[in-house]
Amino acid sequence: MVEVEFGSKKRVYLPANLGECNPEEYKKVSILLLDYFSNKISYSTLKVQIAAVLLGYKLNRNSTEEGVANLVIISDFVDQYFYTDENNNNSINLDIFEDKVPVLKTLFSRYYSCGENYEKMTYGQYADASRFFQMFGKEHNIDYLYTLIAILYTRKNEQYDSKAIDKRIAKFKKYIHPGEAFGVYLLFAAFMKGVATTEINWRGENLDLSILFEGNSESNTDMPGLGADSLVYTLAEHGSLGVAENVRKTNFWEVMLLMYELKKQSVEREKQQNNASNK
Repeated sequence: MVEVEFGSKKRVYLPANLGECNPEEYKKVSILLLDYFSNKISYSTLKVQIAAVLLGYKLNRNSTEEGVANLVIISDFVDQYFYTDENNNNSINLDIFEDKVPVLKTLFSRYYSCGENYEKMTYGQYADASRFFQMFGKEHNIDYLYTLIAILYTRKNEQYDSKAIDKRIAKFKKYIHPGEAFGVYLLFAAFMKGVATTEINWRGENLDLSILFEGNSESNTDMPGLGADSLVYTLAEHGSLGVAENVRKTNFWEVMLLMYELKKQSVEREKQQNNASNK
């Protein structure tokens, strides 16, 4: 958290980055972030508006000059929500380690995420979600955001079926703000980044999954991909998980564990062959 002074001798603590936002704050900030990345608002305006929503300060025609001036002064903390490269381009700080959007609500229904660290996600969900994630990153088409959330959110105890998401997409377009869908996109981006760059603990074993992503450059979003769809058929040919449809129904992390073991074996074989050829 970051301590800021707002108004006369009033000190408050605000989230220093997206990862520190509670779910309601995360939703509000995600809406503003989509406006910024859609070029609807400037970076300076974004900073002031994020400061305002986190403080619960309503910006309108009745806002005082002093209030707006204070917002401008304290809004510099929002810089911590971004990384800035040498060309002064901003990318969002994706150090997010909690499920900020556990539920999406429509008029009469609730749809649930795949849980913390996407623990309930099937490989089929991952393959489909990663495709639309990358498509949105390239084309910025809002329709891809709605398809993404329709893939990742299902009713409680509902099994994911790629052939049954059209109705869900239509319902989400009616009731879910595109900024909230963008928040899910950011969570998925943080997840993909984490899987590809950090050590994961799965069932008591620490796995360095980065070896699965080395040399992969599928996406222009700087997020590694797995060639997710082709991997389904590769594993089906391997036979460990059965036919392609069975691979898609298998838990994502089970597939990662299998791929991790296969990759380690491949690296070890290559090492042994190199050692033998050097003798």
